[in-house]
Amino acid sequence: MKSVQIILMGWEFDRFIYGIKQKPPNKVIFISSDSQKSHDEKWGEATTSIAEKIGESLKQIIDYEIMLFDFHNLEECIEKTTALLEKLSKEYDEINVNISSGTTILKMSMMLAAQYYPIKLFYVIPTQYTHPGEIITTGARALVDLPSINLSKIALPAKKQKELILLLEKNQKTFTQLTKEFAKNKNIKLNPDKMKQLKSGLFYNLKKLKEKNLIEMEVKQKELLISLTPTGSFLKTTLKNKRPIDPKQTKLKIKKIENEHPFN
Repeated sequence: MKSVQIILMGWEFDRFIYGIKQKPPNKVIFISSDSQKSHDEKWGEATTSIAEKIGESLKQIIDYEIMLFDFHNLEECIEKTTALLEKLSKEYDEINVNISSGTTILKMSMMLAAQYYPIKLFYVIPTQYTHPGEIITTGARALVDLPSINLSKIALPAKKQKELILLLEKNQKTFTQLTKEFAKNKNIKLNPDKMKQLKSGLFYNLKKLKEKNLIEMEVKQKELLISLTPTGSFLKTTLKNKRPIDPKQTKLKIKKIENEHPFN
């Protein structure tokens, strides 16, 4: 079975090595803080430095890659996370994610993604926490597999509702504008009667989306305004075609040795 392990980087070491030992992968992907976007450039550089040290120690027998995320930008974390998982789910039989470190925003992105992609989350319990300014933890004493529910087959909206989500944004859009865009995508020629009929059908689906907390609806100056909630925005990201991952955002180290692990 071909597996990959994703590690959310922080100022850790032992817990990352422990996770690799317990769940030996064919490849490790370190998600590190983008120092160019981090509020603290040195903090971002430190996470990448630790990732490089671990990767170099394993490169004789395991591929590794470092990806750079803005750890405090929720939209970027979700966008890059879903794009990455979309790609990996087609290449690997198993995807494990070590969420022992990383920011809360990054962890939340992975936990949300776990509801729509076949990934397994785990957390490594440290032996002890250290003093500020040092590696945050030392040692590793146990690994905890975390539950996740794949909602992709049981909780995704119906087809027409998906189409509406893909047309909406966080910024408000008028119902009339949304209807025109929907009609254009469907090659529907609108006249006053057809517009009224189409709006009636779309409004039913919009109410269903609102019940699921995926959209907000507000009336201003007799005009219905519609926008995505944060949950709806996340779902849109998982539904739309993923853009290719920017190769400039990765540092790829290739050393392919099939079915070999350092800790067997």
